Amino acid sequence: MAYRKPKSGSNPSPAAFFKDDFMLDFEKIFLGHTPSEQRKYMSYLLQKTASNFRQIIVPAVGEFTIPKIAILAGFKKENIYTSDISLFSSLLGCLFSNQPIEKLGYILSPEYQVEYDAYEDDISRSAYLYWLMKMKQIPDKTYFTKMHQDNLKAEKVKYIEQIRGKLEKYINFYRGLHYEIKDLREVICQQWDAETMLIINPPAFSKGYSRMFDFGEDLSFDAGIEEFNWSKEYCALYEISRQSEAVFLWYRYQNTDGLPAKDVLFAKEYTSVRFDYWLCTKPEKIIEMGVKRNVNFKKATPCKGLKVKIVPSEYQITNKTKMSFRQVSQDVALYYRDLWAHKLGSTKAESYFLMLLDGMVFGTVGFHLKECRSLSSDEIFECYGFTAPLTDFSTSNRLLMLAITAKEFQQYLYYQVSKRNRLLRIERFKTTCLSKYRKVKLNNGILRIRDREKMKNGMYKIVYVTDFYDRTYSDCVNIFLEELTKGRK
Repeated sequence: MAYRKPKSGSNPSPAAFFKDDFMLDFEKIFLGHTPSEQRKYMSYLLQKTASNFRQIIVPAVGEFTIPKIAILAGFKKENIYTSDISLFSSLLGCLFSNQPIEKLGYILSPEYQVEYDAYEDDISRSAYLYWLMKMKQIPDKTYFTKMHQDNLKAEKVKYIEQIRGKLEKYINFYRGLHYEIKDLREVICQQWDAETMLIINPPAFSKGYSRMFDFGEDLSFDAGIEEFNWSKEYCALYEISRQSEAVFLWYRYQNTDGLPAKDVLFAKEYTSVRFDYWLCTKPEKIIEMGVKRNVNFKKATPCKGLKVKIVPSEYQITNKTKMSFRQVSQDVALYYRDLWAHKLGSTKAESYFLMLLDGMVFGTVGFHLKECRSLSSDEIFECYGFTAPLTDFSTSNRLLMLAITAKEFQQYLYYQVSKRNRLLRIERFKTTCLSKYRKVKLNNGILRIRDREKMKNGMYKIVYVTDFYDRTYSDCVNIFLEELTKGRK
């Protein structure tokens, strides 16, 4: 949906504006993103406070999301000062602040320099550079990504024209704000007065820019500024900002450890492992301006298993035991995982299954299938597998391993995951084990070692693989019982 000019005397809503991102989704170059709830809250906060501040400072400006919100909230463009250190942001910043992009000092390989020189103005040159960035970001390791890259090359003229059109529209919107390449730390530590607001949304991952904008020798750029280290620098810089007369708004993810709880203005729980926060160094000042806190955590819901019995500890496995599998949700699978595994940490998967014996829950297993779905591999990867403890069967987990490497399970799994992609293939099984020893005895005769690495802590990281065995579930039960009989002899 294209952004439409509002009627005279009205302001476009942030929601309407954000429906048209800078780049089409599949062409998106800058991978950072501010979720809609946070954009709405920042819009609300800035509308409430705009008349109280002379200027707004946005270092680590990224794709200029915060300046968008500030402009729509009523801040004048000439009072918005932005900075960053990536070529992506710097190209935009130069275009928005009427600076020549050549001053950035990026270097192109001879092949692309020739094409670049054919463009006559900065908007076209920037469009070409963004096209090149996207093409170099796409790996050509799979059939689909290779097709995507080939399409970008074949339709280069069309895509560059599309990007140029978007740039022209955004230049018209942003023209007049200030931009410079500047160290985030330097901005935070400057002396600011009480009529200044700074919004700090720093990169959350160390060396994130280096990985996101690594274009090899085809396109290189060095701002000469070390990237921000979230874990080592955040809290110290936050404390420095609290001493300033200015108001600082800080984005924070995961937790607020080491930071004042009273400074939290916004909190949102997205999943059990994803929490986002916005903190303010002078919350009382912002609240006096009419801003209300927005803290939204999900109500805890007890995790429950299926309305099916768990195999009792005294259960006896016999030749008449009936085995089956059932695909379940993540919450159900992890309920049983946490029941039988302790101090495991966060071990999740993409697809989850329960193993049942005579209709009772006996085991839980999780798989990663992304590479199969993308056709980059025909191996499934087992993330974890646990079984209920049985008094008379100390090696019961081996029965699970026998079952999930059997062709009957292969066919069942293929049916479950191929409903949306009939081209995928599931031919081999793979898992990784951590062990004190050079091999895991429980896997002998079922899996073979593909790779083994001794880690610094003395543990072995072992990669196991196998083709699926031509077995039914009934065969697996019989093999398991035969092994036990031989072992006891």
